[in-house]
Amino acid sequence: MTNGTNSLGLEAGRRDEVVGVVTGAYADAADDGEVQRVMEGVVAAQEGALRARGLLLEGWRYLNYADGSQDPIAGYGREVGERLRGVSRAYDPEGVFQEQVPGGFKLFT
Repeated sequence: MTNGTNSLGLEAGRRDEVVGVVTGAYADAADDGEVQRVMEGVVAAQEGALRARGLLLEGWRYLNYADGSQDPIAGYGREVGERLRGVSRAYDPEGVFQEQVPGGFKLFT
């Protein structure tokens, strides 16, 4: 049951969102930069096509698929970010998940 909200900032009841992930596999670490450049180009092309059709949720990133160059929490919007930070303060006042757990995207930067 929901009160019409969710932690991702998505409109309740919508059924037309699609989430995609781009993954690359290659053998030589020397190719990291080129692979990253190509993958960013694929994402930019996808976003451009969606934007042109008015379908892009601008700035929104699914947290589990975002990479270090992206800021998925900012993409959820100011109001959602503040709500998530409030929940964090209420249920994790010592900041364990924000300061002591390595990796991931943090609510307080």
